[in-house]
Amino acid sequence: MKILSTRLLTATHDLCKRTTSLEILKILKRHLTVSETATALRPFYLAVHPDFYGQFPVERVSRSLVFGNKPGVSLYGEVVLSSADCDTDWMTFLSYVPAYDAVLERLPYMEKRLSELLGNIKIDRRKKKQIMMATEYELILNKILNCLRNCQGDVDRYFNGEDLSHLELVVEEGSAPMTLSSTGKFVTPSSIPGIVLVKFIAENKDKAYMILQDMSLQGGMEKMYKKLLIEEFQLLSLKKEENVSPHKMIHCCERLLYDQIFLQSGLHNSKLNIAHYYALMHDGEMTIPWNWTSDIS
Repeated sequence: MKILSTRLLTATHDLCKRTTSLEILKILKRHLTVSETATALRPFYLAVHPDFYGQFPVERVSRSLVFGNKPGVSLYGEVVLSSADCDTDWMTFLSYVPAYDAVLERLPYMEKRLSELLGNIKIDRRKKKQIMMATEYELILNKILNCLRNCQGDVDRYFNGEDLSHLELVVEEGSAPMTLSSTGKFVTPSSIPGIVLVKFIAENKDKAYMILQDMSLQGGMEKMYKKLLIEEFQLLSLKKEENVSPHKMIHCCERLLYDQIFLQSGLHNSKLNIAHYYALMHDGEMTIPWNWTSDIS
């Protein structure tokens, strides 16, 4: 079954590259096994196969294909298909994908306007496991823009024309309190009152800048340790999940290098992912927590 699933994935990927009417050249899998991905791809494969699909579509701009819980286009431009839908639903939705281009083109302008309303603060997007659609993100930005337009007097009073381009702001859905993340980014829900947002940034801007500076320094050290780890263990790949901070990654790499003599045989020529849990993927990739434990250290 695993061999058949792998062949189906390969065949579908090759077919998409040859007959991509759907503007899709790359397939992304999120938290799916080979068997689950193959099952999701089978109707799509049959729908576009030249033996079943009469006309060869015209190849256009490349896009990424992602399987999720509902169809749409993500804020990063990924085409999202629901794994629960049938191939007819997929083909119908894919014919509407170009209509989302207008939304994707509006997002940078809305982010720029939001930045201007807050002293040129940098607007960042956090890529989370849960896919956010472009239309949802547009509504979120529009909501917070309306809040800030009505409190520009408070912006002038708290910042007095100060340039905040060295700070970063992430806008997310929900109604959670505004926070300063461990990476130094302000994270705000779209439902927050404008005055609360402005006041929170004003009171924590110095702390945020210090964290960002520290993260920048640690980021450089992290790159150095990752390069050293790849060279010493001759790793095929080394990555980490987003919730693993540079400090935690550095700590993990230091311990792996310290115990290299004991771990060399097990990690040599392997694929390694640093997270908060243990796992072994179907392609041989090993996932270990950043604070892994053993009998040797």
